[in-house]
Amino acid sequence: TAAGNQIRQIQAVLQKQMIAVGSWTAGVRDPFSNCGTWVNGIADGADAVGVYPSKTGWARWSGTSFATPRVSAVVAGGTNPADVALGAGIGAC
Repeated sequence: TAAGNQIRQIQAVLQKQMIAVGSWTAGVRDPFSNCGTWVNGIADGADAVGVYPSKTGWARWSGTSFATPRVSAVVAGGTNPADVALGAGIGAC
């Protein structure tokens, strides 16, 4: 259908312009992270320390949500930490 063709065209454009982020630590995929040839940005997302209403005021978190801002900073032209990498299929399983 025409709608189906439009969706495929939109998907093709988005795949060229979007970054799918995975969390990898020391070159190894973290167990909570997605992987696949479609993952084209990776960064450390394990054991991030952040403010949290607790006795210490801090907590440790892990997830691709913590890897994403690191990748975004590189894409935006910020610094390039050693744990951030971009490229087609870089997050393959």
